[in-house]
Amino acid sequence: MGKWFNNKDEVRAYWDEVDIGYFQQYQNGTITFEEYHKKSPYGYECWSCSYCGKWTGNFKYN
Repeated sequence: MGKWFNNKDEVRAYWDEVDIGYFQQYQNGTITFEEYHKKSPYGYECWSCSYCGKWTGNFKYN
């Protein structure tokens, strides 16, 4: 992800934002379904820093 968040809910919201962005590109014809399927993460894993309490994670791709 390359970002830090204040809580787990913000991680989820960011994943939704990224997925919606790619889906809109697909709906607008900017990318094909195959490109959407390849670029859009199907999920994520997240964890918190034991020192600062911030959250980060990785997207999961097919």
